[in-house]
Amino acid sequence: MGCGGNANARQVEIPKNLTIFGNILDTSTRSLMCICDKSKQSFIFNKIDTLKGDNRATRYVSINPTGHIPMIEEGQFKVLGGNHIIYVYLWKSKAVISQLLVPADQEQKVKGILGWYQAKMATPGQQVFRMLYDTSAFSTKPTNASVEKWKDDMLQCLKSLDEKLAAANFLCGSKMSVGDIVVFNELS
Repeated sequence: MGCGGNANARQVEIPKNLTIFGNILDTSTRSLMCICDKSKQSFIFNKIDTLKGDNRATRYVSINPTGHIPMIEEGQFKVLGGNHIIYVYLWKSKAVISQLLVPADQEQKVKGILGWYQAKMATPGQQVFRMLYDTSAFSTKPTNASVEKWKDDMLQCLKSLDEKLAAANFLCGSKMSVGDIVVFNELS
């Protein structure tokens, strides 16, 4: 253990490069990967299969006690997913991402779309997925009424997107942005 060592210390090496911990079934993980791919930002992908319980394994919990995905890590910086802050961190820390996918004149629109997505679209999308494909997330089987409620909420989001995209090709301006990528990945 050595001087000042800790038996409960991290069991894996701290990544020096941008590392995304997640699963491609997770929309936020896909969004992070797409943002990096589109901007040519290199990253390492570390698959965490939540359906198999990898997010509760000692190796992952030792670096992320919440067990949530996605998580990005770069050097001493660690940012947990679950809200749009993970995307803001990426574009604020990576000039290549902000220049291509969040131009200064579109930043407030991108933040607005990400806020709308978080408030209106993310929860219905996640709930429908869990109710149909990961029923182990619930103590009792979801009822048809609860599935229909979340589907209706998602359909309202789709209606809003249809209206917005009828007037423009992209959600935040004249070209693809982080907002477009995040919303598209919820739909894919």
